[in-house]
Amino acid sequence: MTDILFNEETHTYTVGGIDRPSVTQIIAPLVDFSFVNPELLAYKRDVGVAVHKAIELDIRGELDHASLAPPVSDFFAQWTRWKNLSEWAPTEAEVRLYSRLGYCGTADIIAIDGFGGTAIIDIKCTTSLPPTVGIQTAAYAQAYFEETKIRPRRFSLRLQPDGFWFEEHSDTNDFPVFLALLKVKQWAEKHGKEIKSYITNEVKQ
Repeated sequence: MTDILFNEETHTYTVGGIDRPSVTQIIAPLVDFSFVNPELLAYKRDVGVAVHKAIELDIRGELDHASLAPPVSDFFAQWTRWKNLSEWAPTEAEVRLYSRLGYCGTADIIAIDGFGGTAIIDIKCTTSLPPTVGIQTAAYAQAYFEETKIRPRRFSLRLQPDGFWFEEHSDTNDFPVFLALLKVKQWAEKHGKEIKSYITNEVKQ
């Protein structure tokens, strides 16, 4: 795998001494949280980070289950339910990826099934699934293929305290859309332009 340096504080990826944009940064123009209360958004983000960390430690066999408390333990219980019911067995967590196209990202989970299949699974702790998840997983899948020559299937696993929802993403338009966003970002950086999100809550309705 490519040697990738990642700074968690600045969320910066560096490959070969050059900073590379992340998948989430590239798809940012399609994401809008301006209509969400900032305090609520920060709280939900903190919970999501904690849930992701618990899942990562669980996959690595390093989790102290007694350390979990609500609401993280409620989300984690649904992760455990999915794991017990699913045909997919998680093998890796928080996998750093680099694409020769010039971007980096972190796949939440790499999993395998009993038939030799490989999957990239993105964990979401949101009340609804954002439509950008297909684009996001397509970017991860391309980078993973470049590194391993394995073309993974793409899924999202949405966790809530009262259940889980597991969905495959197979739209062939997902990666072309991501590629278009990447090209726009690269053009903007070359010309010193700032990309802003023009998607509003009114437009979404």
